[in-house]
Amino acid sequence: MKDLHKGTALRSALSKWFPRLDVYVLGWILTFGSLLITTSLWAAARFPLVASSDLWPWRALSQLTILWSITLMAIAMLAVVRANALEPVFGGLDRAVRFHRVLGPSAILLLIAHVVFLALAEFQDGGSLGDLFIPFWSPSTRSIDILAFYALLLLGRLAYDRYLPVR
Repeated sequence: MKDLHKGTALRSALSKWFPRLDVYVLGWILTFGSLLITTSLWAAARFPLVASSDLWPWRALSQLTILWSITLMAIAMLAVVRANALEPVFGGLDRAVRFHRVLGPSAILLLIAHVVFLALAEFQDGGSLGDLFIPFWSPSTRSIDILAFYALLLLGRLAYDRYLPVR
């Protein structure tokens, strides 16, 4: 009985300091399990290149952060999909929405980290930073990727805008 009381006390203490983390443990297990699987699959695919100086330090970190970002975005969408089979995983819709509001900014931060690591890799290789930040800068620019990055930043900003009415 004491162990049950300790768990309740710990949960209420954590809820006091981290109110947004109030979600069922199964949602966090799903999240960390997905991140672990993503990292393992990346490592298995890159195993021959692990010792390559071309991959470390910035390219590997860039690849990992974008994979983690996409994984968190997918789980955040699953959390609020309103499927009866998934609601128990996140503890109901209210907790799923709170979980979504934690994972969303985390995914955006990882997306920004991805671009920073790409910039560091480009700088290290002596390339142009304009190819990373300015769409249609040169023929080698990945313009669609740059525009998608700016669109996701804008969506993330609009999601947390206080003055935007929520209906």
